[in-house]
Amino acid sequence: MSIEKPTPVSKQENSGFRPDDIDVPVETLFANEGVKKKKEQRSRILQHFVLNGSLSEVHKPTELPDFIPDNYVAKTDSKNVFEQVDRERTFSYLSEDPLFRLDTELDENATYKLAIMLYRIRKDLADPFLEVLFIKKDKMYSLPETDYLPGSTENPVEEEGEKEGDTSQIFKQSSLLFEEITGLTQVAATQKYKGFVTVQDELSNQYIVAVYGPVDSDIQLKPETPDHETVWAIIDEIHYKKRILNVPIRQVVLNLFNTFSDLLYIKDNHGEPAKLPYSMYLVENDLNVLYEDADFRNSKHLLIHPMQIHHVFHNTYLFSVEPLEYNIMSRIKRYAVLIDDPLYIFNYDMSLKDSIQSQGVENLDKLRNVRYFEKSKEMWSVKNANSFVEQ
Repeated sequence: MSIEKPTPVSKQENSGFRPDDIDVPVETLFANEGVKKKKEQRSRILQHFVLNGSLSEVHKPTELPDFIPDNYVAKTDSKNVFEQVDRERTFSYLSEDPLFRLDTELDENATYKLAIMLYRIRKDLADPFLEVLFIKKDKMYSLPETDYLPGSTENPVEEEGEKEGDTSQIFKQSSLLFEEITGLTQVAATQKYKGFVTVQDELSNQYIVAVYGPVDSDIQLKPETPDHETVWAIIDEIHYKKRILNVPIRQVVLNLFNTFSDLLYIKDNHGEPAKLPYSMYLVENDLNVLYEDADFRNSKHLLIHPMQIHHVFHNTYLFSVEPLEYNIMSRIKRYAVLIDDPLYIFNYDMSLKDSIQSQGVENLDKLRNVRYFEKSKEMWSVKNANSFVEQ
């Protein structure tokens, strides 16, 4: 089926407060560089994240003062359509079949690389969320890929009842890559194949991206080697941070998700997108939580982590948006954190407690999800253990 490409998605859609959209580091934004510069930075942040709608409809402040003080707290609207009990929700992904099926969509005069987008859907949180498989190559993360050979395949697939032209060369070749990575059969590949799209990288090289999924969350992939290091990533990392474990994602993948917005969202039966979790790093005793060694990353030794005692939020779970240290990236644990009814605090000219209390908040223990800054690091306080899960 051939359809028009979806309209490219804006960074600001369904994003919530995503500080990685700005092009300077948090440390620079909140360094002590003089009152004038701080005011300019504060104005830029509020303009980018609040006034220009970078907060989703659910997270937009209900009201903004004419003058923005240094300790401004963005209050949020708690009415969330995803939580209304009178709406039953079922979820689906790519249900409108927006992908191509026939090789005739290709430019006969072009040379293509063939990549596969292998995805799974996690159901550990209140809303389901998407994870996509990446492989590390040349110090960047990308989708698994190979060369595309038009009109040729090593292992043609003949399905019962198949009509001439039903099975494309793209499927025949991409299914071999699917089988190599997953260890699943050609029959499974047929069931998981969703179609393909075409996209260009920054040098205008042409790529075919074949989409497969969903695979089981506990699927056992091909064993990792120094040349085959894989990781599952969520949309926050792919589309907003544009990096995984502080390693950049190749431009062709960014172009893929920018161009085909249908790939970004799981939607419910009302057409509303599932909320996107943030990718963060759990903090215990002022340090990020680590695996015992790098080999434990894919074994998923899930533990119940104790709440931390914070000097303002008391019993809570703490997360850093970025790693507190960068020399332990191979062992650091990432978590998908679903933020509901958040409070955003710009507390870089006043203590955290004073910033909150100056806004009339009396019971700090009732603050469910708070984004704040501590030692120039962007942090979150999260009260509910059911709001996050290990990636």
